[in-house]
Order: sequence, then C-alpha cells, then structure tokens
Amino acid sequence: MSEKLYNVGMYVRLSRENTAYANGDSVSIENQQAMMSKFIAMMPGWVETRTYIDNGASGGNFDRQGFQDMMTDIRSGVINLVLVSDLSRFGRNYLEAGRYLEEELPALGCRFVAMADGVDTDTGENDIMPFLNAMNDFYLKNLSGRIKSVFQAKANNGHKLTGTAPYGFLRNPDDHTKLIVDDYAADVVRRIYKMRVDGLGYGKIVAALNADRIPPPRRYFYQRQNRKPAKTCSEFWQIHSIPTILKDEHYLGHTVSCKHGRSYRNSKAKNKPQSEWVKIQNTHEAIIDIGTWEQVQEVNARLAKTVENARKPQPSLFTGKLFCADCNVIMMPHSELRSKKSEKRSTSYSCKTSHITGRQSCSRHGINEVTLKKIV
Repeated sequence: MSEKLYNVGMYVRLSRENTAYANGDSVSIENQQAMMSKFIAMMPGWVETRTYIDNGASGGNFDRQGFQDMMTDIRSGVINLVLVSDLSRFGRNYLEAGRYLEEELPALGCRFVAMADGVDTDTGENDIMPFLNAMNDFYLKNLSGRIKSVFQAKANNGHKLTGTAPYGFLRNPDDHTKLIVDDYAADVVRRIYKMRVDGLGYGKIVAALNADRIPPPRRYFYQRQNRKPAKTCSEFWQIHSIPTILKDEHYLGHTVSCKHGRSYRNSKAKNKPQSEWVKIQNTHEAIIDIGTWEQVQEVNARLAKTVENARKPQPSLFTGKLFCADCNVIMMPHSELRSKKSEKRSTSYSCKTSHITGRQSCSRHGINEVTLKKIV
C-alpha cells in the first residue's frame, strides 16, 4: 500500500521577543527552515511545497501576512500538511491556536505537525497540545507584563520612551530618554502660540506658516537629519498639526507618557483614559510659559464651544463625487446661511488641499451647488 502524498507547507515565525529574550540562533528563520527541510526529507510521501514566513511578528494574534497566505493555500488545496518547528511558532494565543488546530485545520482536511513537541494531528493522540498552547500563551503574557513594568518604571522617572521628539525638541544625544530644546523649531512653536493668543484660527495660523515657507514638522525632521523626505511628506503645514501642538504639555517642560496601551495578544494601540496617563513635571526646559499656555487653552475652549453650538455637518448632494482638477483631491462641502436674516442655507464646494494648507498648496476652486445642479 502506497504512502499518502502530503504537500507540506513549512510555517516559520520569529518575533521580537525571541531575539531579545531567547537564543536568537536556535529560533532563527534559517535554522527553523533547515531543520524542517531535513525532517521532510526523511518522511515518505512528504513533498516540501511552500514556505511561509512571518519575521518580527507577534504570536499573540493571527493577523500575520505569512500565516494568512498559508491559510489561503490550505483552503485552495495547495498544501495539506502544516509543519512547524514547535507549537509556539504557530502562535501563543491559547484560544485562537486551539480553534485553528482543533476545528479549522481538521475541517479542511489539513494535517498539523509540530516537530519539537511531538504533536501530530494524524495520530489522534494530542491530549498534551491544549496544555502546550496554554503554556505558550502564559509565556507571552508574562513577558508582556515584564516589559510593561520596565516601561512604567521609566515613565515614572520622567523618561521620554517612544516615538520621535515633539516638534520643538531633540532627543539628548547623551541620554535619548531626555529632551533638549531645538531653537529653530521652538521659535516656530512660540509663534504658533502667540498667533493663537491673538485669536487666530487654525487655518490662518497654517496660512501664515506656509506663506513664510517654514517646513512642517515631518519635513523638518528629515531636513535636520540630511535625509531625503518620503514621497508622502508634504512640504506644507496642515491644519491638523496645529491643535496637536497647542495642547502638548511637553512645551511646559512636562513629560507625558503611557497614553496608549496594548494587549499582549494584540499589537494595535488603544487610547487610555487621561486618568491613566503618567505626567512628570519639570523634566526638561520649557518652551511655553504657563501664562501663555493658559491663555491658549482659554481660546481653545471658547472656540470649541462655538463649534459645538454650530450646525452639525449634513450630507451634501455631491459629497465624495467632486475632485479638484489641479491636485486631484476631494472637494469639501460648505454650508452657510445666505444672509443673517435668512434661515435658508447655501452649499458650495472647495478644494480640501486648499483648506488644510491655508490656500498655499492649491487654489480654493469654489463652486456653488446650485450651479453644479444646472451643469449636471
């Protein structure tokens, strides 16, 4: 009787915690592949068909490109056996791993083998598999807890932990967790606060900065490092940058950390309530004095109240259907009363690029909805 033919898909995963906390050589991509290739060569009827790799991917969830490509091939019949070096490479999420191994793969007629753990779903004797999955899940949870404890301790000491330095600051070359003032950008920040104190809206502030050809934060970051800006890096300030700067307490000399949190099973960050943020005061030199800060917050609150009382946005007839002929960006609808005494409103459309850059990157190209209806 001939052996059943198995088209084998080798699944290889290496996560950041493996390289940081384990022997990198023993779990490297190359070594996993080499061990599995030798194993396949010794098995009658096994054919090495494809290799699926997730390098630097957490085992806490299964939203990984290599893994999803493998599942697509299983459903298409390209492979009918999944081989991993050990169960932890497959995944460390106990519930999801169990669902795939005990429900989905068997339903698709796909065999699963974990070499180091002696797991083979074709033998029917895999009572140990749920316990191994649970231990892998516990390992990831424990590791995540240790890393969070380290970050929390550093945050409590006023260290700037992640991301680039806020616009107006540089990371201290002698201690990258500390901030020092960048004089050029700090002057721009002070100018932004001064304009806001004078009552200028975000659009007028952006227009003034763009009129003076001041590079926006991201482009300035590249210029400071003598690097070519990314293609997606705009050469103009945009409205959304201004409110971020006007409420950032780093400019008062404080370090605010732990605004976001992640589950050990999911790498996507979630916003934390403000009560859970860690704020340590006077960790570096301030750019904005407390008097100016409070004035700006008063202006923000007053103008925000005006916006809250304004008419809520309404869907317009041509929303999403009009594009600027020059920059090919969507046209934005605007609705306003025809006159102070009238209750009837008039809708017009203008270029979104023009709006967010203070009319520096493109022209307004305004057109009234009544005119558009006639044209259509």
